[in-house]
Order: sequence, then structure tokens, then C-alpha cells
Amino acid sequence: MREILSAKIQLPSGGFYGYTAIGGYAAAQLAKIAGICGTEIFAGGFSPPPGSACCVIEEITRAEVDRHTPVEPDKYTLFEPSIIIKIDKATLNARVYIVPSAAMTGEKTGFLWRRLYYLPLLSLVTTSATCVAHGVLAEFKGSGVIVSGPSGIGKSTASRRLPPPWNVLADDCMIVQKLPDGFHASPVPTWSLYYTSGGMARRFACERSIKLASLFLLDRGTDRVEPITHKQAIIGFTRSIGDMTKILTGRLPDPARQTVFDRGFAMASEIAGELQVRHLYATLTGNFWSGMEAAATGAEQQ
Repeated sequence: MREILSAKIQLPSGGFYGYTAIGGYAAAQLAKIAGICGTEIFAGGFSPPPGSACCVIEEITRAEVDRHTPVEPDKYTLFEPSIIIKIDKATLNARVYIVPSAAMTGEKTGFLWRRLYYLPLLSLVTTSATCVAHGVLAEFKGSGVIVSGPSGIGKSTASRRLPPPWNVLADDCMIVQKLPDGFHASPVPTWSLYYTSGGMARRFACERSIKLASLFLLDRGTDRVEPITHKQAIIGFTRSIGDMTKILTGRLPDPARQTVFDRGFAMASEIAGELQVRHLYATLTGNFWSGMEAAATGAEQQ
């Protein structure tokens, strides 16, 4: 009898996104993903409730690949293994068939974990008030703060410089959900740590959630915080949601992809209207967080 391993990651809404792995190699990959996400694993599968976001990962042999086509196998940086992804048209949940490979180490494994991790989030963003956004998620005195901006602008560098009592929960990506009392966010692992050379093992508290209070759109310049128009805020945060939406919707037909992007734009508009939004300029040496703290506490108005 083949090994079956499962994992669930809780969400602010009370729901979850989950995985079930069938076979020893698939179970080993899921165990690594669960460890990075800081969640527990358990033996056996689970029966997902209607509307849940789940992914099944089943180990197959090379000889069995043809049995699961005509879906074209995905190749990861031209290395083994090949995996075949089938998306259920009704639920958008995924079933993955994976061929074990002893060659999957380091960078190659990191790409595989990243791909497997994101699959159930496709169902999540299309069936609930949920988006996945590119940015830093931090906590300041019990309130959630997002620092958003385009790739390469310095978000990760800025997050590493935030001093106590700031607590950085994620420096790359987050899941945002709309609840009756406002918007809440949970961290997503920085997967680049696991597919770049020299990446270090790190756990993320992916089941941790925090209510959001502030959104800062990051740019380079003399350390300061300035007001920003509602339109600018929508455009800036839509870009952050769009970055992640492209990753999630790569296998969907164009009409479905457009629907997901439209939902992301609607959430960006709501978030920009509900949170305190500012334009953050930061240098590599200054105390840019002073302006953030003043904005968060209302001291900037005094």
C-alpha cells in the first residue's frame, strides 16, 4: 500500500488550502513544503468540503506517463522530473502526476516546491474574496502593514532593515482575504530562497494572519512618507496583485484568466479605499521606517 500524506494550511477566513500526496516520493516533497510553511502533516487523505482549495500529488512511473496524456507534461528548467497537471474545470483544483527523480536537488527541487505550493491557490482566488499579492507583510504594534512595489525596487532589502518592534512575516508575497471586519493577510514563503544558490532553510508562519491597517507603495528617494491619491494607490497595488496572478493563471484559457485579473483589480480598489495608503520613499542607510511609524500612529498629522 502506498504512503499517503496530507497537509492543511489555515486561512483568516477559517477555511484552508490543502494537499494530499500519494506515494513515497510525492510524500517527501509535501513534507518539505509543509515544513517551509510551518504547518503540520498527517497520515492519510482528507475529504475536502465543497469550495475548498486542494491539490492531489500522485507519484507515477515513467512508463505510466502516457496513460495521463494528452495533457502535456511540464518541464522544470529542462531537468527531471516531468509532472503532469490536470485542472478540474468545475472546481479548478489540481491533480498532479509526478515522476520521481534522484536528480532533483537544490535549485531544481526549489522550483518544484514552488510550483506545487501555488496550485491550490488558483481555486482559492477564483472562488472567494481572496488575492495573492507581491510585497512585504509586516506587523507593527499589532497591526498589519503591506510594503508593495515593483520587482527590484528594494522591498526585501527594506524588510531586512526594519527594527523591533517591527515583525516581518513575509518579504515576498502574501494571501489577502476580505472578511466582515476588514482585510486580513497571511504570509507566503519566499520560494526564491529555495531555488537560488546558497538558499538557507527557513520556516514561514503561513497559518498566522493579521488584520491590515496600512499600505505603503515603495519607491527610491530621500526617506519620507507622502500622501497618495486613491487612483495611484489602486494602480500600484493592482500591479502587485497582477504579478502573482500571472503565476497562478498560466494554465487557464484567456477568458478565465481575464476573470481572475478583474477580481484582482476589484480587490485592489477595495483595499486601497479601506486601508491607510501612503507613498514611501526609502534609502539604503536612512531610518525610512520613522515616517511609516508616524503614519501608523497618526503622529504625522500633529
